[in-house]
Amino acid sequence: MRTGRTNIVSVEDPVERTLAGINQIPVNMKSQQTFSSVLRSVLRQDPDVLMVGEIRDGEVAQIVGQAAYTGHLVLTSVHTIDSATAVTRLMNLGLEPYRIAESLTGILAQRLVRQLCPECRVVTRRGANVGPGCESCHSSGYVERVPVAELLTPNDDIRMVIARGATAVEIRQAMRQAGMPTMRDHGRQLVALGISSAEEITRVLGADEEAPAQEEAGEVAPKRQTVLIADDEPITRTLVKLLLERDGYAVVEAGTGREAVAQTKLSKPDLIVMDLNMPEMDGYEAIAEIRKMAGCETTPIVVCTAEDGPTVEKNVLALGADDYIVKPFEPAVLTARVKAVFKRQRLAA
Repeated sequence: MRTGRTNIVSVEDPVERTLAGINQIPVNMKSQQTFSSVLRSVLRQDPDVLMVGEIRDGEVAQIVGQAAYTGHLVLTSVHTIDSATAVTRLMNLGLEPYRIAESLTGILAQRLVRQLCPECRVVTRRGANVGPGCESCHSSGYVERVPVAELLTPNDDIRMVIARGATAVEIRQAMRQAGMPTMRDHGRQLVALGISSAEEITRVLGADEEAPAQEEAGEVAPKRQTVLIADDEPITRTLVKLLLERDGYAVVEAGTGREAVAQTKLSKPDLIVMDLNMPEMDGYEAIAEIRKMAGCETTPIVVCTAEDGPTVEKNVLALGADDYIVKPFEPAVLTARVKAVFKRQRLAA
Protein backbone atom coordinates (compact mmCIF):
# COMPACT_ATOMS: atom_id res chain seq x y z
CA MET A 1 0.00 0.00 0.00
CA ARG A 2 3.04 2.28 0.26
CA THR A 3 2.59 3.93 -3.12
CA GLY A 4 3.62 7.39 -1.92
CA ARG A 5 0.11 8.64 -2.62
CA THR A 6 -1.57 6.91 0.32
CA ASN A 7 -1.57 8.33 3.85
CA ILE A 8 -0.87 5.34 6.13
CA VAL A 9 -0.83 5.82 9.89
CA SER A 10 -0.14 3.19 12.56
CA VAL A 11 -0.74 3.38 16.31
CA GLU A 12 1.43 0.84 18.11
CA ASP A 13 2.43 -0.17 21.63
CA PRO A 14 5.35 -0.10 21.15
CA VAL A 15 6.72 0.63 17.66
CA GLU A 16 8.91 -2.46 17.26
CA ARG A 17 10.07 -1.94 13.68
CA THR A 18 10.45 1.32 11.77
CA LEU A 19 8.92 1.25 8.28
CA ALA A 20 9.72 3.86 5.64
CA GLY A 21 6.67 5.64 4.25
CA ILE A 22 4.47 4.88 7.30
CA ASN A 23 3.50 7.46 9.93
CA GLN A 24 4.09 5.37 13.06
CA ILE A 25 2.85 6.72 16.39
CA PRO A 26 3.79 5.01 19.68
CA VAL A 27 1.44 4.79 22.64
CA ASN A 28 2.88 6.36 25.79
CA MET A 29 0.81 5.79 28.92
CA LYS A 30 3.07 8.01 31.09
CA SER A 31 2.31 11.07 28.99
CA GLN A 32 -1.38 10.15 28.66
CA GLN A 33 -0.96 9.13 25.01
CA THR A 34 -3.36 6.20 25.12
CA PHE A 35 -4.72 4.28 22.15
CA SER A 36 -8.00 6.18 22.32
CA SER A 37 -6.46 9.67 22.61
CA VAL A 38 -3.96 9.06 19.82
CA LEU A 39 -6.66 7.59 17.57
CA ARG A 40 -8.92 10.61 18.02
CA SER A 41 -6.06 12.90 17.04
CA VAL A 42 -5.07 10.76 14.06
CA LEU A 43 -8.60 10.55 12.66
CA ARG A 44 -8.77 14.34 12.50
CA GLN A 45 -6.05 14.07 9.83
CA ASP A 46 -8.29 11.74 7.79
CA PRO A 47 -5.75 8.97 6.93
CA ASP A 48 -6.43 6.59 4.06
CA VAL A 49 -5.20 3.53 5.98
CA LEU A 50 -5.14 3.15 9.77
CA MET A 51 -3.31 0.32 11.54
CA VAL A 52 -4.11 -0.17 15.23
CA GLY A 53 -1.84 -2.59 17.05
CA GLU A 54 -4.61 -4.14 19.13
CA ILE A 55 -8.22 -3.57 20.17
CA ARG A 56 -8.04 -3.82 23.97
CA ASP A 57 -11.23 -2.21 25.24
CA GLY A 58 -14.63 -0.90 24.26
CA GLU A 59 -13.47 2.70 23.82
CA VAL A 60 -10.83 1.74 21.23
CA ALA A 61 -13.32 -0.63 19.57
CA GLN A 62 -15.84 2.19 19.15
CA ILE A 63 -13.26 4.54 17.59
CA VAL A 64 -11.92 1.84 15.26
CA GLY A 65 -15.44 0.75 14.32
CA GLN A 66 -16.48 4.31 13.50
CA ALA A 67 -13.36 4.79 11.37
CA ALA A 68 -14.09 1.64 9.38
CA TYR A 69 -17.76 2.52 9.04
CA THR A 70 -16.93 5.94 7.60
CA GLY A 71 -14.76 4.54 4.81
CA HIS A 72 -11.26 4.20 6.25
CA LEU A 73 -9.33 0.99 5.73
CA VAL A 74 -8.54 -0.24 9.25
CA LEU A 75 -6.06 -3.02 10.00
CA THR A 76 -5.97 -4.30 13.57
CA SER A 77 -5.76 -7.37 15.80
CA VAL A 78 -7.80 -8.87 18.61
CA HIS A 79 -7.09 -11.88 20.82
CA THR A 80 -9.72 -14.59 20.23
CA ILE A 81 -9.97 -18.31 19.53
CA ASP A 82 -10.74 -18.11 15.80
CA SER A 83 -12.22 -15.83 13.15
CA ALA A 84 -15.82 -16.44 14.22
CA THR A 85 -15.15 -15.50 17.84
CA ALA A 86 -13.37 -12.34 16.64
CA VAL A 87 -16.76 -11.14 15.41
CA THR A 88 -18.51 -11.92 18.69
CA ARG A 89 -15.62 -10.29 20.59
CA LEU A 90 -16.25 -7.04 18.71
CA MET A 91 -19.94 -7.32 19.63
CA ASN A 92 -19.02 -7.84 23.29
CA LEU A 93 -16.89 -4.68 23.13
CA GLY A 94 -19.98 -2.70 22.14
CA LEU A 95 -19.94 -2.56 18.33
CA GLU A 96 -23.37 -2.89 16.74
CA PRO A 97 -23.76 -6.15 14.78
CA TYR A 98 -25.13 -4.37 11.69
CA ARG A 99 -22.10 -2.06 11.58
CA ILE A 100 -19.70 -5.00 11.84
CA ALA A 101 -21.59 -6.76 9.05
CA GLU A 102 -21.44 -3.75 6.75
CA SER A 103 -17.81 -2.70 7.32
CA LEU A 104 -15.97 -6.00 7.89
CA THR A 105 -13.63 -6.92 5.04
CA GLY A 106 -11.90 -9.99 6.42
CA ILE A 107 -10.54 -11.79 9.48
CA LEU A 108 -7.43 -13.95 9.41
CA ALA A 109 -6.99 -16.29 12.38
CA GLN A 110 -3.81 -18.27 13.01
CA ARG A 111 -2.43 -20.84 15.43
CA LEU A 112 0.98 -22.54 15.38
CA VAL A 113 1.55 -26.30 15.53
CA ARG A 114 4.80 -28.22 15.79
CA GLN A 115 6.15 -29.87 12.65
CA LEU A 116 7.20 -33.51 12.76
CA CYS A 117 10.88 -34.21 12.28
CA PRO A 118 11.26 -35.39 8.66
CA GLU A 119 14.16 -37.64 9.65
CA CYS A 120 12.48 -39.81 12.29
CA ARG A 121 8.71 -39.37 11.83
CA VAL A 122 6.63 -42.55 11.52
CA VAL A 123 4.49 -42.60 8.37
CA THR A 124 1.19 -44.54 8.29
CA ARG A 125 -1.79 -44.72 5.93
CA ARG A 126 -3.60 -42.08 7.96
CA GLY A 127 -0.69 -39.64 7.97
CA ALA A 128 2.34 -39.48 10.25
CA ASN A 129 3.12 -39.74 13.97
CA VAL A 130 5.84 -38.54 16.27
CA GLY A 131 9.04 -40.51 15.84
CA PRO A 132 11.44 -41.78 18.51
CA GLY A 133 13.62 -38.69 18.17
CA CYS A 134 17.03 -38.20 16.60
CA GLU A 135 19.92 -35.74 16.42
CA SER A 136 18.09 -33.53 13.91
CA CYS A 137 15.23 -32.85 16.36
CA HIS A 138 17.28 -33.14 19.58
CA SER A 139 15.31 -36.31 20.46
CA SER A 140 12.01 -34.38 20.59
CA GLY A 141 10.34 -35.72 17.44
CA TYR A 142 9.59 -32.14 16.31
CA VAL A 143 11.66 -29.51 14.49
CA GLU A 144 9.83 -26.18 14.11
CA ARG A 145 6.33 -24.73 14.04
CA VAL A 146 4.04 -24.15 11.07
CA PRO A 147 0.81 -22.14 10.95
CA VAL A 148 -2.74 -23.36 10.58
CA ALA A 149 -4.95 -20.50 9.46
CA GLU A 150 -8.45 -19.62 8.37
CA LEU A 151 -9.70 -16.62 6.44
CA LEU A 152 -13.21 -15.27 6.92
CA THR A 153 -14.25 -12.96 4.07
CA PRO A 154 -17.99 -12.43 4.56
CA ASN A 155 -20.37 -12.92 1.68
CA ASP A 156 -23.96 -11.62 1.74
CA ASP A 157 -25.26 -14.63 3.72
CA ILE A 158 -22.55 -14.32 6.38
CA ARG A 159 -23.16 -10.56 6.64
CA MET A 160 -26.85 -11.26 7.30
CA VAL A 161 -25.93 -13.79 10.01
CA ILE A 162 -23.58 -11.27 11.68
CA ALA A 163 -26.10 -8.41 11.37
CA ARG A 164 -28.67 -10.27 13.46
CA GLY A 165 -26.14 -10.78 16.26
CA ALA A 166 -25.36 -14.44 15.64
CA THR A 167 -23.25 -16.59 17.95
CA ALA A 168 -19.80 -17.89 17.00
CA VAL A 169 -21.32 -21.32 16.35
CA GLU A 170 -23.80 -19.85 13.85
CA ILE A 171 -21.04 -17.87 12.13
CA ARG A 172 -18.91 -21.03 11.81
CA GLN A 173 -21.87 -22.85 10.26
CA ALA A 174 -22.29 -20.02 7.74
CA MET A 175 -18.56 -20.23 6.94
CA ARG A 176 -18.85 -23.97 6.25
CA GLN A 177 -21.86 -23.41 4.00
CA ALA A 178 -19.80 -20.82 2.09
CA GLY A 179 -17.00 -23.37 1.65
CA MET A 180 -14.40 -21.46 3.68
CA PRO A 181 -11.63 -23.76 5.01
CA THR A 182 -11.19 -23.62 8.80
CA MET A 183 -8.10 -24.05 10.93
CA ARG A 184 -9.32 -27.58 11.58
CA ASP A 185 -9.39 -28.26 7.84
CA HIS A 186 -5.82 -26.98 7.51
CA GLY A 187 -4.80 -29.13 10.44
CA ARG A 188 -6.20 -32.22 8.70
CA GLN A 189 -4.19 -31.30 5.60
CA LEU A 190 -0.97 -31.15 7.62
CA VAL A 191 -1.72 -34.58 9.07
CA ALA A 192 -2.55 -36.08 5.67
CA LEU A 193 0.67 -34.65 4.22
CA GLY A 194 2.75 -36.00 7.10
CA ILE A 195 3.82 -32.53 8.19
CA SER A 196 2.24 -32.72 11.66
CA SER A 197 0.37 -35.29 13.74
CA ALA A 198 -3.27 -35.62 14.75
CA GLU A 199 -2.18 -35.47 18.40
CA GLU A 200 -0.45 -32.13 17.84
CA ILE A 201 -3.47 -30.66 16.04
CA THR A 202 -5.71 -31.77 18.93
CA ARG A 203 -3.27 -30.31 21.47
CA VAL A 204 -3.43 -26.89 19.83
CA LEU A 205 -7.00 -26.73 18.50
CA GLY A 206 -8.73 -29.04 20.96
CA ALA A 207 -10.76 -32.16 20.24
CA ASP A 208 -12.51 -32.36 16.87
CA GLU A 209 -16.20 -32.51 17.73
CA GLU A 210 -17.28 -33.03 14.10
CA ALA A 211 -15.11 -36.04 13.29
CA PRO A 212 -17.08 -38.68 15.29
CA ALA A 213 -20.37 -37.61 13.70
CA GLN A 214 -18.82 -37.75 10.23
CA GLU A 215 -17.37 -41.20 10.86
CA GLU A 216 -20.71 -42.54 12.16
CA ALA A 217 -22.42 -41.22 9.04
CA GLY A 218 -19.82 -42.90 6.87
CA GLU A 219 -18.65 -39.58 5.43
CA VAL A 220 -15.14 -39.59 4.02
CA ALA A 221 -13.65 -36.31 2.90
CA PRO A 222 -12.41 -36.53 -0.71
CA LYS A 223 -8.67 -36.15 -1.21
CA ARG A 224 -7.90 -32.63 -2.37
CA GLN A 225 -5.22 -31.91 -4.93
CA THR A 226 -2.09 -30.52 -3.29
CA VAL A 227 -0.18 -27.50 -4.61
CA LEU A 228 3.33 -26.56 -3.44
CA ILE A 229 4.11 -22.82 -3.47
CA ALA A 230 7.85 -22.08 -3.62
CA ASP A 231 8.64 -18.37 -3.23
CA ASP A 232 10.94 -16.42 -0.90
CA GLU A 233 8.38 -13.61 -0.51
CA PRO A 234 5.98 -14.44 2.36
CA ILE A 235 3.34 -12.03 1.05
CA THR A 236 3.31 -13.70 -2.37
CA ARG A 237 3.08 -17.14 -0.77
CA THR A 238 0.17 -16.02 1.40
CA LEU A 239 -1.68 -14.48 -1.56
CA VAL A 240 -1.29 -17.57 -3.73
CA LYS A 241 -2.15 -19.86 -0.80
CA LEU A 242 -5.42 -18.04 -0.09
CA LEU A 243 -6.37 -17.95 -3.76
CA LEU A 244 -5.80 -21.67 -4.25
CA GLU A 245 -7.41 -22.72 -0.98
CA ARG A 246 -10.47 -20.73 -1.95
CA ASP A 247 -10.67 -22.97 -5.04
CA GLY A 248 -10.46 -26.11 -2.90
CA TYR A 249 -6.77 -27.03 -3.19
CA ALA A 250 -4.58 -28.12 -0.29
CA VAL A 251 -1.44 -25.95 -0.11
CA VAL A 252 2.07 -26.44 1.29
CA GLU A 253 4.81 -23.81 1.23
CA ALA A 254 8.56 -23.43 0.73
CA GLY A 255 10.65 -20.28 1.11
CA THR A 256 13.77 -21.47 -0.76
CA GLY A 257 14.60 -23.76 -3.65
CA ARG A 258 16.12 -26.27 -1.24
CA GLU A 259 12.93 -26.29 0.86
CA ALA A 260 10.91 -26.79 -2.33
CA VAL A 261 12.91 -29.91 -3.18
CA ALA A 262 12.51 -31.25 0.37
CA GLN A 263 8.76 -30.51 0.46
CA THR A 264 8.30 -32.18 -2.93
CA LYS A 265 9.97 -35.30 -1.61
CA LEU A 266 7.88 -35.19 1.58
CA SER A 267 4.39 -34.29 0.35
CA LYS A 268 4.45 -35.36 -3.34
CA PRO A 269 2.33 -32.38 -4.53
CA ASP A 270 0.05 -32.63 -7.54
CA LEU A 271 1.31 -29.28 -8.86
CA ILE A 272 4.15 -26.85 -8.03
CA VAL A 273 4.11 -23.03 -8.35
CA MET A 274 7.81 -22.08 -8.44
CA ASP A 275 9.64 -18.74 -8.25
CA LEU A 276 13.05 -18.47 -9.94
CA ASN A 277 14.97 -16.03 -7.74
CA MET A 278 15.26 -17.71 -4.34
CA PRO A 279 18.08 -18.08 -1.79
CA GLU A 280 20.13 -21.25 -1.16
CA MET A 281 18.95 -22.85 -4.40
CA ASP A 282 17.23 -20.96 -7.23
CA GLY A 283 14.19 -22.13 -9.15
CA TYR A 284 16.21 -23.43 -12.09
CA GLU A 285 18.21 -25.78 -9.85
CA ALA A 286 15.14 -26.79 -7.86
CA ILE A 287 13.20 -27.76 -11.00
CA ALA A 288 16.16 -29.80 -12.22
CA GLU A 289 16.39 -31.62 -8.86
CA ILE A 290 12.64 -32.28 -8.74
CA ARG A 291 12.65 -33.73 -12.26
CA LYS A 292 15.23 -36.28 -11.09
CA MET A 293 12.96 -37.60 -8.30
CA ALA A 294 11.13 -40.85 -8.80
CA GLY A 295 7.46 -40.15 -9.40
CA CYS A 296 8.00 -36.42 -10.00
CA GLU A 297 9.20 -36.59 -13.60
CA THR A 298 5.83 -35.34 -14.87
CA THR A 299 4.58 -33.31 -11.87
CA PRO A 300 3.17 -30.07 -13.36
CA ILE A 301 5.28 -26.97 -12.57
CA VAL A 302 4.09 -23.39 -13.10
CA VAL A 303 6.92 -20.84 -12.93
CA CYS A 304 5.85 -17.52 -11.36
CA THR A 305 8.63 -14.94 -11.43
CA ALA A 306 9.52 -11.29 -11.98
CA GLU A 307 12.01 -12.27 -14.69
CA ASP A 308 10.66 -11.67 -18.18
CA GLY A 309 11.65 -12.14 -21.78
CA PRO A 310 11.69 -14.89 -24.42
CA THR A 311 15.01 -16.28 -23.19
CA VAL A 312 13.72 -16.85 -19.64
CA GLU A 313 10.53 -18.50 -20.86
CA LYS A 314 12.45 -20.69 -23.29
CA ASN A 315 14.88 -21.80 -20.57
CA VAL A 316 12.26 -22.69 -17.94
CA LEU A 317 10.10 -24.57 -20.43
CA ALA A 318 13.12 -26.46 -21.71
CA LEU A 319 14.02 -27.35 -18.13
CA GLY A 320 10.65 -29.03 -17.62
CA ALA A 321 8.18 -26.35 -16.48
CA ASP A 322 4.64 -26.56 -17.84
CA ASP A 323 3.66 -22.88 -17.74
CA TYR A 324 5.10 -19.43 -17.08
CA ILE A 325 3.55 -16.38 -15.33
CA VAL A 326 5.21 -12.97 -14.92
CA LYS A 327 4.92 -10.98 -11.66
CA PRO A 328 3.00 -8.93 -10.79
CA PHE A 329 0.12 -11.13 -11.89
CA GLU A 330 -3.66 -10.85 -11.80
CA PRO A 331 -5.09 -13.33 -9.24
CA ALA A 332 -7.66 -14.57 -11.75
CA VAL A 333 -4.88 -15.32 -14.26
CA LEU A 334 -2.96 -17.46 -11.76
CA THR A 335 -5.97 -19.52 -10.71
CA ALA A 336 -7.02 -19.95 -14.34
CA ARG A 337 -3.55 -21.21 -15.29
CA VAL A 338 -3.54 -23.70 -12.39
CA LYS A 339 -6.95 -25.03 -13.37
CA ALA A 340 -5.82 -25.28 -17.00
CA VAL A 341 -2.76 -27.35 -16.04
CA PHE A 342 -4.91 -29.79 -14.04
CA LYS A 343 -7.42 -29.97 -16.91
CA ARG A 344 -4.67 -30.84 -19.41
CA GLN A 345 -3.42 -33.48 -16.98
CA ARG A 346 -6.88 -35.07 -16.74
CA LEU A 347 -7.32 -35.05 -20.51
CA ALA A 348 -3.90 -36.64 -20.98
CA ALA A 349 -4.83 -39.42 -18.55
